[in-house]
Amino acid sequence: MIFDKLGINFSSAIAPGNLPGKLFEYLASGNQILAIGPIEGDAAQVIRKTNAGVIHERGDVEGIRESILHFYQAWRDNKNVPGRDVTDYTRDKLTDQLITILESLD
Repeated sequence: MIFDKLGINFSSAIAPGNLPGKLFEYLASGNQILAIGPIEGDAAQVIRKTNAGVIHERGDVEGIRESILHFYQAWRDNKNVPGRDVTDYTRDKLTDQLITILESLD
């Protein structure tokens, strides 16, 4: 399947293999992402791989609170998060991957 070639994991109980468009917009923003949802889901996998933020299960109130505080303190102190790499998820890169997949179908 195409999703297998793109490295998307079907482990999410909610819309497996479906990454919402807003995730890509958040990645492109350069801001840290605080995601709330399945920690083993597809979006969580992308967030961890890119070091673009954190994800918490819906009921993890304390973890969410700590992440908000951490993000606020980093913003206040003007600290960048090292190691963030979203290059695999840019429009150009994803389009190139799709072209490669489509060309391999011949």
